[in-house]
Amino acid sequence: MHESQRRQEEWEARYRAGLTAWDRGAVSPALEHWLACGDLTPCRILAPACGHGHEVLVLARRGFSVTAVDISPSALKALGWALSEAGLSAEVVQADLLQWTPAQPFDAVYEQTALCALVPNTWADYAARLRTWLRPGGRLYALFMQTGQPGSSHVRRRAA
Repeated sequence: MHESQRRQEEWEARYRAGLTAWDRGAVSPALEHWLACGDLTPCRILAPACGHGHEVLVLARRGFSVTAVDISPSALKALGWALSEAGLSAEVVQADLLQWTPAQPFDAVYEQTALCALVPNTWADYAARLRTWLRPGGRLYALFMQTGQPGSSHVRRRAA
C-alpha cells in the first residue's frame, strides 16, 4: 500500500470512529486573538489539516479567501456541510499534505494541527512545503502545543 493511501485510511478511520480528541469543537482561542487584535486581516489563507474546519468557518465569515486541506474525506464532508449551512464558501481540498501543491502561494498559513499529526521523520518535508505555500513576505500563524507539563502551551507568530 502506498504511504499516502495508508495515511488517508488511518485518518479516515479516526474520524469515522470519532477519535478526534484534538478537536475542541470550536475555534481556537489563538485564532480569535489574532483576529481581535487585527494582526490577521482578510487575505488568501491556507488551513492545512483543517479537520472539521471550525477555523475555516470563522475565517470565511470574516472575509478571508480560505483554502482548507485535509486527508480525511469524512472530515471534509462535515466541513462542506457546515459551510453550506452557514452560507459560506471556501475551497475544500482532499489531499495528503506531503503530496499536495497549490496552484499559487498564499498570503498566510494558519497551522494548528498538521505538524503534530505528522510523524517526526516528515517534519523537514512539511517545513519545506510550508515555505513554498507562502508567498514571499507571507505569514505563518502557528499554534504549537505540548502537553504533560504545566505552562507548556505557547502561541507564536512569525513572518516567513
